[in-house]
Amino acid sequence: MIHLFIDTNVYLKFYGFNKEGIKAVKTIISQITKTKIALYLPQQVKDEFKRNREGILKDIYKKIEALAVKYEEEQIPQIPMNDGALRNEANRIIGLQGAINKKRKQIRTIAEKARGKFLEKVKKNSFSVDKIISELFSIAEVIRYNNKIVDKAITRLRLGNPPGKKDSYGDSVIWESLLEKIPKEENLYFVGLDSHFRSKINKNEFAPFLLEEWTTKKKSKIIPYKTLGDFTEENIPEIESSKKIRQREYEIDNEALRVALASAAAASTKLDSEAFRVALGDMAATSPIYNEALREAFGGAAAASIKLDSEALRVALGGVAKPYFATQKEIEKQSKTDQSGSEERKSKGDENQSKQTKDENHSPNSTKES
Repeated sequence: MIHLFIDTNVYLKFYGFNKEGIKAVKTIISQITKTKIALYLPQQVKDEFKRNREGILKDIYKKIEALAVKYEEEQIPQIPMNDGALRNEANRIIGLQGAINKKRKQIRTIAEKARGKFLEKVKKNSFSVDKIISELFSIAEVIRYNNKIVDKAITRLRLGNPPGKKDSYGDSVIWESLLEKIPKEENLYFVGLDSHFRSKINKNEFAPFLLEEWTTKKKSKIIPYKTLGDFTEENIPEIESSKKIRQREYEIDNEALRVALASAAAASTKLDSEAFRVALGDMAATSPIYNEALREAFGGAAAASIKLDSEALRVALGGVAKPYFATQKEIEKQSKTDQSGSEERKSKGDENQSKQTKDENHSPNSTKES
């Protein structure tokens, strides 16, 4: 049997899944009901999902809302028609603009209806994903809070041990919940490898400190996966669309990153590093699917200068954001290209240094040793 844990950020991505992704989740549900998979759901994950659901849906809602604003009717230009040669052309322009405004009105009307339906579904939890999440959570083994778990999580954080961050016990509670519930000598399949659980050197591997703790206490392994597509590709062969699901998950991450970067760049013409850190903290609290690339981008840019205007911000973040938007293969290709370029620049630097030394030796002002 597969003992499976899925982190909150992965569940929230379901709202951006296409039909193939939803079908894959239904297959996982089927595997759970057939007792081929045991899904573990810490109460902390369940609560995080509920807290952050509206924030994820808000991003979708804003796109629908933007359509109503974008397609406002435009004023028909007043074109002088005294000249007979221009009269026909002017009438055609006015006629076309009127037709455009008619279509704009139709789009706006549809957008308004969609907005109303969307809000109703948010209120009633009636999206198709809501139903799937409800079914998934109902058949999962919920690990409820207890004093023992919470006390251990607080102690862990006070000692400076991972996972988690200052004044936030969530990840520590999740970890202690899994330590308490997963049977000994049973491997844990961990889906949703965020920065608090993964190695700082190899982002595809679990954090060594946590891995050693798990191995010592549970006498088993943790098998980490960054995406749900990675997990299904390796463990559920009947799901043939795993690669497409993984690609969609990357696209969702990239979209969240683009929105965050655009918001930061537009926030202020002048943005000092303290305001930068505050803005980053707000995003971290409201957008749980933002990723390590975002944190690195903000961290690097904030440290670069005390005063940073929005254009400099875009330039600074672009270097980190651009390779992340690519697929994993493209990222590896970019890395090799960067490395090759670095070696080439070093080689040219050595050549220039050698040439400079020779020029100095042959200089009229140079003295020869006797």
